[in-house]
Amino acid sequence: MRTENSRFNNKLLIALLAALLIFSVLLGVRFFLGRNILKKNDLYLADLTRTYNQENNTNTADLNQDILKETDPFLGDAKAENVIVLFSDFQCTYCSDMNSVLKGLMAEHQNQILLIWKDMPNPVHPEAANAALAARCAAKQNKFWQYHDELFASQTSLSSSLYPGLAKKIGLDEKIFQQCFDNQEQAGLITNSFDLGSSLGVDATPYLFVNGTRLSGSVSLEQIEALLK
Repeated sequence: MRTENSRFNNKLLIALLAALLIFSVLLGVRFFLGRNILKKNDLYLADLTRTYNQENNTNTADLNQDILKETDPFLGDAKAENVIVLFSDFQCTYCSDMNSVLKGLMAEHQNQILLIWKDMPNPVHPEAANAALAARCAAKQNKFWQYHDELFASQTSLSSSLYPGLAKKIGLDEKIFQQCFDNQEQAGLITNSFDLGSSLGVDATPYLFVNGTRLSGSVSLEQIEALLK
């Protein structure tokens, strides 16, 4: 009798364990499928958001304000129909690449484009702010773009000891340049430019507004030309 009861109890235990195992497997399958469904829903919602943004032009900034300031360096025709606002950083390697792209663009469309420079020195780049300040001091002597090109050409060697030599190389009055740099005379312009970029949602460099449409990172000449009028 005891043997039969033991066998019955063993069978009952095995049945309960089997049932528990099956339940656990089913629960695991349900959890796995649920996660996959959630992932698919997230992708679906992301696609919907992307489509909505494209259809409603939410990637277009409101640049109704007077974006060209008297102190801003610019190239091209101030009355041009196409306006490109560039937020850039002299120590950013992608900005150096963008400089080459924009040189090609301006060579092809110079009379059709107003290109406006805005300083956006990234705090993680130790020489970005100093380089921007040096370029603005060069701008005081009407040689911003010459100095701008020299900075990008010397990007891997940026330092306070480099800037006076670049000033001499492009024919600046070295004393006036050094005084401007040492006294940080143009620092307020850089701060204002940075604050403007932050208010427009600029979160990386290079960052462009091409006729109001945002572009950032590695951007090709063809992408910019596609947005010209």
